Amino acid sequence: MVGNIYFTAGEKSFEVVDISDDHSRWFLWIERSRRFTSRIKIDVNNLIWVCEAMKQASRGTGGLCRRWGRKVEAYIYRVVQNFNMYGRFVGSKRAW
Repeated sequence: MVGNIYFTAGEKSFEVVDISDDHSRWFLWIERSRRFTSRIKIDVNNLIWVCEAMKQASRGTGGLCRRWGRKVEAYIYRVVQNFNMYGRFVGSKRAW
């Protein structure tokens, strides 16, 4: 089963692609901005966590800076809310 979800937030666009097979639920999380593209392969439990953290980050106002992190095995999933001279932004990434 393949399904795509697209949404935008300011000048960033996000795409979630369902790449599941019969046995497990996996997704590609693609984040695009003017000069940056990030791709993360993520399971359904971590995808739900990232979506909840981004929902909380979108409620912030002004110059508020916050970070959320979750460690799963060797990977750390992060969602950040920050601001620069162009305005507020929200981002997500996976590190190891």
